[in-house]
Amino acid sequence: MRLILLALLLCVNVFAQELKLLECNKKNYPDMELGIQGRNPKFMDAKDLKITENNKDVSTFELIPERRDNKYKRAVLILFENSNPEMFTPQRKYFKAMLLKTLSESFSPQDVIYFTEFDWVDRKSGKTVTGEMIKNGNAAEIAQLVSAITQPPSNGTQLSLKGQTCLARAVDDGLEFLGSEKLDTTYCKSILLLSGASNDNINSNVDITALVLKARKKNIAINAVDYPRMAALYNTIQLCNETFGRQFRSDNRDVDKYTDSLKAIIKDLSLMASGSYYTLKYKTEVGPGNVAVSLKLGNKTGNESSTLNYNTPSYPAWIFSSVVRILVLVLILGLIIGLAVFFVNKNRKKQQLAKAETEKKLSEIEENNRRAEEENKKNLREQEEKFRRENEAQLVRQQQEKEKQLRKDKDNESLARLQGRNRIPTLVDMSGNVYNLAALVTKIGRIDGNDLVIQDNTVSKNHAVIMYERESPEAIPVACNEFFIVDLGSSNGTLINNMPISGVQKLRDGDIIRFGNISASFRS
Repeated sequence: MRLILLALLLCVNVFAQELKLLECNKKNYPDMELGIQGRNPKFMDAKDLKITENNKDVSTFELIPERRDNKYKRAVLILFENSNPEMFTPQRKYFKAMLLKTLSESFSPQDVIYFTEFDWVDRKSGKTVTGEMIKNGNAAEIAQLVSAITQPPSNGTQLSLKGQTCLARAVDDGLEFLGSEKLDTTYCKSILLLSGASNDNINSNVDITALVLKARKKNIAINAVDYPRMAALYNTIQLCNETFGRQFRSDNRDVDKYTDSLKAIIKDLSLMASGSYYTLKYKTEVGPGNVAVSLKLGNKTGNESSTLNYNTPSYPAWIFSSVVRILVLVLILGLIIGLAVFFVNKNRKKQQLAKAETEKKLSEIEENNRRAEEENKKNLREQEEKFRRENEAQLVRQQQEKEKQLRKDKDNESLARLQGRNRIPTLVDMSGNVYNLAALVTKIGRIDGNDLVIQDNTVSKNHAVIMYERESPEAIPVACNEFFIVDLGSSNGTLINNMPISGVQKLRDGDIIRFGNISASFRS
């Protein structure tokens, strides 16, 4: 099984994961330009490449490396090896000091930082690092966790498990955790391993190949800063190199040198995640018409390969991309249209002769029909107009009769209410003369024809009207058992309690009404 994994790793050594097609420029088809992103941060060399298009070799192509400023944010899991009590003081204090110096300077607020310590494998869970042990926060919060690191107890709780290396298990646990974190595509994921690894041969029980394949599958680069220690059974050089991370190791205890190395690693985390960019130029032999193209990039010295897929331009896009093709198309269309016009005109002339004779006969028939129809319409309009006038006259008469009957009924009802009062309302002038207001409408003025005639030059011919349950002589009564007075535009006006009236005004018992110089008291 290990040999199979190693073979797989060797097959993807150059191309890492499949190359990603970012853009496809078909403007100058059949000259193609493909924008490509590769996971490996190291640029490929065109002279080492073999390219096939739909299984046919491409002999001439150009691979142009590009330098792009990536906009990735960083998601970093820091794995801090908390060594055994005897090793902690002389070794881990350097990592601790180095990390505290680096955190605030190397990370921005938009970065996501995770931190955990690891030691030995837990007997129950089989893990070195569990999810609940991993803390996350900003640089200041992670710095607090780092500063709180203390020497582990020497009480025999650490387990020396034969056949199990804790560093490899910690990295595997870290890959599982970081790979499952749901972050948007602007974040690049990396593991920063701070451990006491060495350059010794890899322990046979540590499957570096499996770790590398998992890291590549999850697109996670592994970076390490190692400090040598006695009896080390593993290294991080291959692990970092094969996952496109960086590894630093020193034989001295210079904290500043470690710090500079760590800063350099953190600075390049985004580059390690974004990989390299290329523009591939070549002339395709696949015809237009939205045909699928499978472009395979491989290594001449091996069988590593990656496939890019795109479609050739559609026929309309291909035709309109060339002035010559547009002119040819215009000529062909012009010829087709010209022939069509010729035959259409010839046939149309023949049809026009037959059509003219037919139209002449139809025109005569239509004219006769039109005249008959107009005569019928004229007679119908006259009948409709006569019926409308008769109907409108009848409706007017009916409405007048209804209004007349309604007025009569309302007048009778109002008169009944007036006669049913305890006493008949009156006007009493200053001489003691009493005038009954027994009518629904009492007209007051100087001349005959008024219901109440006042012989005084200050009183107008038609001076005022006193009404019962209505506000104008012509109005339909409204049951309210009230009297109203209205001036009829008299010369000297009508006053109630020495106040000129304006419009219709309600009368109250005891009101003094003045018509010119004549005053009378209203008694209801």
